[in-house]
Amino acid sequence: VSNVNFGNKPGPDTTAPVSSVDTLPFTATTKSFTVSVSGSDPGIYGQEQSDVASYDVQVATGGGSFQHWTTVTAASPSAVFTGTSNTFYSFRSVVRDVAGNVESKPIGSETFIYVPDLDAPITSVTAVDWSTATCLIDMSGSDVSGSSLDLFQLYVQIDGGTAAKIADLTPSEPDVGGVSTAQTQFQATSDGVQHTY
Repeated sequence: VSNVNFGNKPGPDTTAPVSSVDTLPFTATTKSFTVSVSGSDPGIYGQEQSDVASYDVQVATGGGSFQHWTTVTAASPSAVFTGTSNTFYSFRSVVRDVAGNVESKPIGSETFIYVPDLDAPITSVTAVDWSTATCLIDMSGSDVSGSSLDLFQLYVQIDGGTAAKIADLTPSEPDVGGVSTAQTQFQATSDGVQHTY
């Protein structure tokens, strides 16, 4: 069947549009990033060209199957995606034109990105033994993204002054709850004057 129309009026648009997700960097620097798509509605002689209407953007997490994420319009073909640390994401698009034609293509990644560990760890001083001038300080912490802690840095502020680092400490191996600990000593000022720490 020929799609060529020899009359004065073009035939209806029956040609599917094409699209792809724009290339993303290999590694994300933030957990939220912009995903953009582009496409076109190629015309055939003798048919109307209806132009792109919208894009369905799909995402696959960690090598899983593609799932619908969002639909963007031809006028605003971008959206902000928010991922989680230590995760790979792949994206693909399916476009439709104003006439209702929908792109058909093999399922596969058109671009991908890795979100590394971008979550700050949580730490706190859990106990201070002030029974002697050489006090004993306990601390604990965890990394919400599941990575282990590399270092505790302990700071002290005396009488509201500038905080100064007093120790770099190696965390313990995390327990079953992912919590690491460390302990150190600190020599308090012994000058007969009461100080705040």
